[in-house]
Order: sequence, then C-alpha cells, then structure tokens
Amino acid sequence: MRKFFDLTLLSASDYAFIVAIVLLWIYLLRLTWRRKWLERFLGKFH
Repeated sequence: MRKFFDLTLLSASDYAFIVAIVLLWIYLLRLTWRRKWLERFLGKFH
C-alpha cells in the first residue's frame, strides 16, 4: 500500500511537530470551552 500511494515514513521531528500542533489544538479548544467564547460570539444557545 505504501508504494501504491507513494507514502514515506515520517522522521522524529515530523512526529514532534504533529504532537505540538495537537497539544496546541487541545489547549485552544479547552480555552474556548472554559471562557465560553462560542456563546459570546454566537449568542446564547438556550
């Protein structure tokens, strides 16, 4: 399958970059949820 889709293995720095982006995304989602930014920008849901 790897040859069919022309995929290559990722290096350790690539994996570290992906992990950093995922951790940043998790932090931003948590911050958005706790500060209720969606309610502020979209109005109250109830």
